Amino acid sequence: MSYREMKKSVVVFLLLALYAITSVSAVDTVIVNSEDWRDVYSTINYGNLMGYPKNFLVSDRHSRILAETLDRNKKDIQLISSMTVPFVVGYSSVLRDAGFNVDEISVNNINLDLARRVNVNKFIIVDDAYGYNAIAVAPYAALNKDYVLFADRLNNDDIDS
Repeated sequence: MSYREMKKSVVVFLLLALYAITSVSAVDTVIVNSEDWRDVYSTINYGNLMGYPKNFLVSDRHSRILAETLDRNKKDIQLISSMTVPFVVGYSSVLRDAGFNVDEISVNNINLDLARRVNVNKFIIVDDAYGYNAIAVAPYAALNKDYVLFADRLNNDDIDS
């Protein structure tokens, strides 16, 4: 193989690699399906850190309105659903029927699950007894790109690890 042919092969390989990297499905928007304020807060924090647009449900009726008003050019949705207190059971089907590609994350503890998914190594830990604690640290967390963890007596060991 001549130098020119090898150079051409390397260029073709690099173009194919670039195509493979850029064609991986990105998230166009994140939607949280939970009645728990901590799940909504965690998903907004996650979306901000990952650079994703975010939405959250406020009622069953709102879920249908949201599905109708989402940008049809942005098809890839990451749906984060609470296993214990979702607003709408089976909301991923509603979104798929509306023409979206849906990657659903359905977990018991959204806060801890998203903490494992963000690409940060700085966390702020607050007591989840009052929403005021989370509101108080939100500007600091956003400014420093920190993820906020909610601690209680049941999940202290999970947070520690």
